[in-house]
Amino acid sequence: MRQLLAEGAKIWFFLTVDYVHGRNVQRDTTKMVEGGGGRVIGSVLHPFETKDFSSFLLQGKASGADVIALATTTSHAGN
Repeated sequence: MRQLLAEGAKIWFFLTVDYVHGRNVQRDTTKMVEGGGGRVIGSVLHPFETKDFSSFLLQGKASGADVIALATTTSHAGN
């Protein structure tokens, strides 16, 4: 994250899993991004069992952010 900020990636958008861990990762990373001179311009929450992230990624792309940060996981990775 620090390297991205140093390289000029200052505007961030989060794709976050909608449960406590995901929201905590987003909150803590947002503090680090802002502390490094960046800003978070938006986020989208997705259900835990999501397997198709295309619509969420399109929202991140449409935001104009330099970085689409993933604060996510799934229960069946690779299935």
